[in-house]
Amino acid sequence: MTYYIKRLLLLISTISIVFFINCYLISKFPGSPLDYIQQSQNQEDSQNFSNSYHLNYSPTLGITNQVEQSNHIEKSYMIESTKLFFNYLKGDFGKSIYKHQKVADTILEKASFSFIFAAIYFVILCSLSILISCFNYIYERSIIKNLIQTLLITFNNIPVYVSSIFFILLLAEGGIFSIFKINPSSIQAKEEGFSLVSYLAYYTLPLCILLLSGVSRISLLFSQNLNSESYKSYVLQAYLKGLSRKDVVLKHIFKNKLMSFTPYLIKHFTDIIFSSSFIVEIIFSLDGLASLSYEAAITRDYPLIIACLLFYSSIAVILNFIADILIMKKDKRIKM
Repeated sequence: MTYYIKRLLLLISTISIVFFINCYLISKFPGSPLDYIQQSQNQEDSQNFSNSYHLNYSPTLGITNQVEQSNHIEKSYMIESTKLFFNYLKGDFGKSIYKHQKVADTILEKASFSFIFAAIYFVILCSLSILISCFNYIYERSIIKNLIQTLLITFNNIPVYVSSIFFILLLAEGGIFSIFKINPSSIQAKEEGFSLVSYLAYYTLPLCILLLSGVSRISLLFSQNLNSESYKSYVLQAYLKGLSRKDVVLKHIFKNKLMSFTPYLIKHFTDIIFSSSFIVEIIFSLDGLASLSYEAAITRDYPLIIACLLFYSSIAVILNFIADILIMKKDKRIKM
């Protein structure tokens, strides 16, 4: 019980420190929301804003006054960040400067898509990684295993943004084969009725790009874990009983290693939320939390920036906390 209390206090203190660091960094950012409003007023071509990050507003004197009142973080860092911190504790996350709605509602709206997308990815990732790892272990000396291993190593060393650009040019709409849609305006599910085919055509390519990187990394790591168990006493005893290689890996090794490997899967899920998924959402204009964070940073929407950073940080700290608890439960010798 003492360990859980310590970890909980550490979790709260970590989130608090992250909050004040975020506020300090934002106070040092060049530019302000007023600069963005002035820049948008001076632009003559409205088509520059007809992409996925288009903001439907017209800057007026009222909005300018609202921005001046909302931009407290630049005036007095310690005083205003402390006030903002206590407002966050009360559940008041403020109001977005440009979207004219509560920050909490905006984040929850976008986060729902991001987490559904990440959950689908995580389930497919675990299933494929386990199947590939077990196959490579069972058929260790086959040609197919060597081919799969080569592909895994290759895709593991290719950055996500490089593979995204490559498959856009190869498979996306307007590319060589034009199989998948990448233009969000081509999907009007709310206006024209729900189309499962349209959704699959739009979200399959980003999902596959994430899976190429994730499955290769997890499969290689899980295969190494399976191979490290090959010469342990319980595995050798299973072979002496006459069990086949398939029965040994499925009934003994896999069952023994899955629990100890779960924390690494959770940490990988955290990495996906922060890195790969962030890049893919922006490249493919997916309507998720990463796109919202990018839009908030471009427009200097300070209340939204702070809330997004705090939300991401909280999720990372909580998931790492869960992973550490699972590691400690698995191995009683570990004292954290």
